[in-house]
Amino acid sequence: MSNSQIPAVVDELKRALKAKGLTYAELAKRLELSEPAIKRTFAQHKFSLDRLEKIAALAGLELAELFERCARKPPAITQLSIRQEQELFGDIKLLLMANLVLNRWSFGDILEHFEFDQHEAIRALARLDRMRMIELLPGNSYRLLVSRRFSWRRNGPVQRFFKTQVQTAFFDSQFDQAGEKLAFLSGMLSRANLVRFGASIDRLAAEFDELAQEDEGLPVTERFTTSLVVALRPWTFPPFVPFRRRPKQTRP
Repeated sequence: MSNSQIPAVVDELKRALKAKGLTYAELAKRLELSEPAIKRTFAQHKFSLDRLEKIAALAGLELAELFERCARKPPAITQLSIRQEQELFGDIKLLLMANLVLNRWSFGDILEHFEFDQHEAIRALARLDRMRMIELLPGNSYRLLVSRRFSWRRNGPVQRFFKTQVQTAFFDSQFDQAGEKLAFLSGMLSRANLVRFGASIDRLAAEFDELAQEDEGLPVTERFTTSLVVALRPWTFPPFVPFRRRPKQTRP
């Protein structure tokens, strides 16, 4: 199994565990591990073959069957085309609908909490179906076709929109309410530790996604649309730059 296949295997294993009604707490109990340890294992995709086999067995699967299930599934979409992103931004309510389905809102909850009439909501879902973001199912339900590792295109329409509008709106806060947190850190890091800390950010993002999956079964009234922005780069505050001495040139 290659590293690129691991996320699909983990996702399939989660589905099998959910079908069996096995929670992380129950899984931890049966494997004689702590619940945080189980959550970290799934978030970081760090399974020994022995542990993967034991968890699969608890889900009622042999490893061969688990891998076969993954092989049968078509690869999930990880990005939209530029044209598709532009289509989303041509219609703010279509963009809203895309955001709602990415967060697994049911059709009934969408109608209850947002200003969509039934026909308008169905049309929006049908457009997302044509874009292959979802598969529209009977009864106005849907199946997501995008990967858990779905991302917007680098410097594409969505990222540009974020830089020009969302970024300013997001940081227009004191970050002093319950569930809010802001930390700005500055220090001197080596190239090696920049890479190391970047990997830590990847693990944090995976844990955020893991928690979002864990809460999917809760009513929307018990969940909050939550955004996390993490950025890292070598950077000097521009007004400081003119005062930095240039390295002395050595004479030949």
